[in-house]
Amino acid sequence: MIDGWVRNRDEPVVRLAVLDSADRQHEIDFVVDTGFSGTLLLTPEHASLLNLTWAASENAELADGTLTRFDFYLCRIFWDGEIRTVSCAVCDGVPLIGTRLLVGHELTIQFTRSGLVAIRPYADNPADDVD
Repeated sequence: MIDGWVRNRDEPVVRLAVLDSADRQHEIDFVVDTGFSGTLLLTPEHASLLNLTWAASENAELADGTLTRFDFYLCRIFWDGEIRTVSCAVCDGVPLIGTRLLVGHELTIQFTRSGLVAIRPYADNPADDVD
């Protein structure tokens, strides 16, 4: 189970441990964004700090329909008690968790100041492989 909190009454946040290229852990706060269909999004500063491995550049569609080119990196995170390698988009903004990472999980959010956020795997529905 992954727990978090609601920041400023409308931003569900969870803190994940992300591994850098030397296997050091860095705690990063991610906003849970159900409008983002990717896995993770990190800032260029985080990608540099973590020394992430570049994987590809691809076009992606933003919520407003705009096509934008993103660099994608391989990123290792602690998720459900295990180290998992996932694809991570990099761009300016705030770190995000997208719906691809939530596959096979239940998301509960109490939308109030300091409300609880919980991400729990379904007992009878294991997560599909995430790239």
